[in-house]
Amino acid sequence: MQSWKEYFNRHRSVIIGAAIGLLVGILFLTIGFFPTVLLAFLGGIGALIGGIPTVREAIWNGIIHLIEKIFHKS
Repeated sequence: MQSWKEYFNRHRSVIIGAAIGLLVGILFLTIGFFPTVLLAFLGGIGALIGGIPTVREAIWNGIIHLIEKIFHKS
């Protein structure tokens, strides 16, 4: 008989896909379609910002520039 770790390593993509599908289904039933789509969209943007250093740096520099422009003492 296989151990849980061996089973998980062999069927990792199926288990993760089923868990994501279950989570999305629960979200659809509890909060509705459009809020779930909004959460998925914002999560994707967050993953993009967190996963690509150049995008993260560009956004951070833009925020710093905006703050300096707003609070610049004349």
